[in-house]
Amino acid sequence: MFVLSASPVDGVKVAVIPRYPGAEKDRPIRVSAAFNFPETDEGRAVAAALSDTVAYGIASEIAEEFVTSVAVDGLAGLDTVFNAAKLTFGPGQDQASPIPPKIALRLTRENGAVTFQMPLKLTGRTTGLHGGELILSDHAGAVNVTMRLDVPTRRFTLNYHFSTPENILPRALVPPLRFLSGISSGQYVTVLFNSQPVGPPVTSTQSLPPEFNGYLRLATDLDEIQRKSGTYFPMPSSLSEEEQDDILIARRLVDGETVSAEWTSSKMTMPVRSLDDLRSLAEGEGQQIWARVPYVLKLQENEYPIGYGLRTHASARIPDWPTIADDTAPETEIEVTLLPGADKTVTIKLLTVEELESSGNEDRQS
Repeated sequence: MFVLSASPVDGVKVAVIPRYPGAEKDRPIRVSAAFNFPETDEGRAVAAALSDTVAYGIASEIAEEFVTSVAVDGLAGLDTVFNAAKLTFGPGQDQASPIPPKIALRLTRENGAVTFQMPLKLTGRTTGLHGGELILSDHAGAVNVTMRLDVPTRRFTLNYHFSTPENILPRALVPPLRFLSGISSGQYVTVLFNSQPVGPPVTSTQSLPPEFNGYLRLATDLDEIQRKSGTYFPMPSSLSEEEQDDILIARRLVDGETVSAEWTSSKMTMPVRSLDDLRSLAEGEGQQIWARVPYVLKLQENEYPIGYGLRTHASARIPDWPTIADDTAPETEIEVTLLPGADKTVTIKLLTVEELESSGNEDRQS
């Protein structure tokens, strides 16, 4: 059957739609057309698109300027020749099997050792006179793979496209990023249908931008941070250099490392009743202090709790002792400024659950 529509902007549109699956084969509608493709970049591109439509069933659109005439045979009332028309070809429909195959891509080294395997889902398929295409995607929707099958040459080609889905977790990005990193490093790709290879291992000629491996490192670091802290958040869309450095520090901390740095000043807030415990910091060259503090990763104006850290200042002093009025309530919060003494080193280490519980028990006993 066909659908006819008209508008002042788009003119008259005729869409041919099969009445039932397979109707286009039982009673085909034949379209004859003549084209004129000039020897320009645009003309050659449109000609190539039309060739792919016929050969592999790929969707394409032929602008009116390239169409000389069109004749439709098989539709009553449309059996005349049109001298001006824009032709739009949808994808050539293939008859889907009732049980789709399980498809995967496997990476191997030159010696045949398997390094990686990623399952794919079939999202579309087309067919033409010479073969067809399978449209595949990883289950996160980050990598789209187009597999073009050419029957006369008994060959197939693979084309990859990567994009970051909105609000995706870093852990979901790691497999497709590892796959693309593997093929760019010269590893071999094998296509598997129901766990069986359908062709020899091949290498890819597609190159990746230089920053791609850095993006893989970022996703891997954030995945580890989230997995070990239990705090999950989407992959950031952009990061400042300071935020990237903070992620590297957070990764080291969740891996159990102690991170050292130099400090210039710090502020502490405490109740007035606890102030006398710091009296010694106002005397002499300074002394070591430590505190258990929440560790927070700040990204794109969001704060993500990573755990509790033990922050140790090798040497700290209070240059100006705060003045407290006699009638100040003991629970009143007061801010104290700290400066480094002779040693400006500060270290931070994330506390394990056992260490945190142990320190909490010590606080309650004291």
